[in-house]
Amino acid sequence: MGELFSENNLISFALLVEGYSLTKNEFPHKALNAKGHTLFKFSYSGLTGSEKVRFIYSLRGRKGGKGILKKLNAVELAAGVVLVPVHATFEFRAFLTRWRIEYEYAPPIMGEFFREVPSLA
Repeated sequence: MGELFSENNLISFALLVEGYSLTKNEFPHKALNAKGHTLFKFSYSGLTGSEKVRFIYSLRGRKGGKGILKKLNAVELAAGVVLVPVHATFEFRAFLTRWRIEYEYAPPIMGEFFREVPSLA
């Protein structure tokens, strides 16, 4: 059991980010006061000039229109780096695939974790 939650074991990380507790009826990351996200890194340098413009409009929106970022409540951290809520991971992957964009992704977990502090009394 100790190996399951070793910091070198990626399955434990995936369980925290994407798992669901049947006994507590909630996601483990919510019990820890954390948020599950997926960090995407991609490059659209392979697109033509006009395709890049269309892709950016589709990503960020144009003239008050919603882009996929707003629709999914995702955040563009830098050009080609987007943080997506874990529940929207598959939709964002499908979006990048539709545009024939190669990408990498990883599931970081963020938030302030609850800590038990021993009492001084």
